[in-house]
Amino acid sequence: MPFVKRLSQEEKNRISELRRLQAELKYRFRDLSLLDQALTHSSFSHEQNLPGKDYERIEFLGDSILGMVISEYLFRQFPFFTEGQLTKLKSQIVSTSTLATLGKTLQLENFLRMGKGETKFSGSSNPLFLAGALEAIVAAIYLDGGLRPANQFILLHFKSEIQRIEEGKGKRDYKSMLQELTLKRFKSIPHYGVISEIGSQHQKQFDIRVTIEGKCYGSGLGRNKKSAQQQAAKEALAKFMAL
Repeated sequence: MPFVKRLSQEEKNRISELRRLQAELKYRFRDLSLLDQALTHSSFSHEQNLPGKDYERIEFLGDSILGMVISEYLFRQFPFFTEGQLTKLKSQIVSTSTLATLGKTLQLENFLRMGKGETKFSGSSNPLFLAGALEAIVAAIYLDGGLRPANQFILLHFKSEIQRIEEGKGKRDYKSMLQELTLKRFKSIPHYGVISEIGSQHQKQFDIRVTIEGKCYGSGLGRNKKSAQQQAAKEALAKFMAL
């Protein structure tokens, strides 16, 4: 008769927690121990004398997978953007703050296993821990099911942040981005001209048009020239992306 290990109540509770988290992640693990490892801080594994059973190594792998998936998506989605522009977009999407925010949304702090000392001084809601755990989860999914489910997980859960960037709600300098593009494509820079000034002195709006080699590519309204120029550059970039 084969030996069957009996699980302690603590182990049963942990398995129940991880299965509940799977529903939030929208991925079902074949090997649940990978998810457990992705949510185990090194302080806990050291206290429990479980070397290598924390998320530090797989966090490294998850960071690379996340960067690759986001890079490929941006590369295909923004065909006219330069390397510098794509790098800026990627850095926004995979920043520690973005990862931590998503980790908070998934309530990872409720599933992170921390050492007693680490919990006392910083807690499981530390943004660095949440970001690291999320990257580790990406790696865990990859190790469990391959690149396809990891890719699906990333694009699903990062969808709102990607959409925010695509809609121009991220902190981007559209003028600089347009200038990079036009220098590369036309060997010239955009020209911004004031078409009209609307409203009273205290509530004035500027209507600005951006032209490249004499052709109008966009216009924008703003309470000052700088914001109007940004809107015009944004419209011009959108037209280049649609070509």
